[in-house]
Amino acid sequence: MNRLIHFHLKHGAELEEIGGIEIPIRYGSRFNQEIQTMLKGTGIYDVSSMLNIQVKGPDAEPFLQGMMSNDVSALKIGGFQPHFICASRGKIEHRIEMIRYDEETYWLCCAHGEGMDVGRKLDQFHIIEDL
Repeated sequence: MNRLIHFHLKHGAELEEIGGIEIPIRYGSRFNQEIQTMLKGTGIYDVSSMLNIQVKGPDAEPFLQGMMSNDVSALKIGGFQPHFICASRGKIEHRIEMIRYDEETYWLCCAHGEGMDVGRKLDQFHIIEDL
């Protein structure tokens, strides 16, 4: 059992296996202290079941701007935004969470089972890859 799972169990989490990985799905009552803290302050969000994709470079912002549903240029360093990736006619294909790490680096957190599809979608449009 890893430290994070131990932490969740110690604090009363109910775990559920999703894609072979146990993640916390709730902490007791909807109105307990942990939930109120998350709603009004700061907490831990376990992304271990998500695939994280890093987009980095001087063209990362304009590249992502054309593909995401929210204004990527408005995202401050250390900030977080939810996004949709849509097809050419506007149909929602994927929901991701984006974190701006620094001036030229973005992390895309994809739901379990969608990460490879998001990666393939991004690959359709990228021009240069830094190996």
